[in-house]
Amino acid sequence: MGTFALEHLRSGDVGKALTAYQQHDRIRTYDRAQQAKAHVVDDWLTARANGTDVIMVASRNADIADLNNLAQRHLVEAGIVHGPARAVVVEIVVETSKRPTRCCSCANDRRLGVHNGMRVTIESVHPMRSVDLTVTTSDRHRIDVPR
Repeated sequence: MGTFALEHLRSGDVGKALTAYQQHDRIRTYDRAQQAKAHVVDDWLTARANGTDVIMVASRNADIADLNNLAQRHLVEAGIVHGPARAVVVEIVVETSKRPTRCCSCANDRRLGVHNGMRVTIESVHPMRSVDLTVTTSDRHRIDVPR
């Protein structure tokens, strides 16, 4: 189904793609945006708990902030994330956690080799040094992110 629907999207036949997604229960509707966001976060938490490498995506900064806040609240309540929050790079909140913290860059920085949408794992936070964090990319490159 997924490839078939994707082929329709690529060829510009959005109506057929939406029909295929709908026939396979891939489209959900909600009365309120907050309901949709809560379900996105719930699905993200479930996939994450099952070991799936998954991200949440939104197009507006306000929606991104809402999703991040909801996810953070759930992770704190579950005891997975604890400690003081720190804003890092652009629109990323990092906290001390029991497992590696993964995040997605929201900006380009050629001098660091970071591009928008790059997914990294935060290896260490250095609040008292000129390098604020050390991250590892999915292809195992280490990047020191300065203040």
